[in-house]
Amino acid sequence: ESTGYRYLRLGCRLAVGEALLALERYAAAEATLRQVMAMADDRRRLGGWLHRRKAYELLASVLTQQGRADEARLLKGQA
Repeated sequence: ESTGYRYLRLGCRLAVGEALLALERYAAAEATLRQVMAMADDRRRLGGWLHRRKAYELLASVLTQQGRADEARLLKGQA
C-alpha cells in the first residue's frame, strides 16, 4: 500500500468477488465484497475510490441471489 498499489489491490479483490458471484459461490462472494467495501469506506486510508458503487451493486446482487432482497435494497440505498 505504501507504494501506491492499494487501488490495484482493491480492484483485484473486487474482480475476485465478481468472479465468485459468477460461479454462484455466494457466501465467498459476499465475504470478499464486504471486505472490499470495508476497505473502500476507510476514507483515512483510501480516500475516494471510483469502483465503490460497483462493489455495493455486486454485493446487492449476491444478497438477491441468496433470497435477501430486502437487505439488498437497503444496501443499494447506501451506495
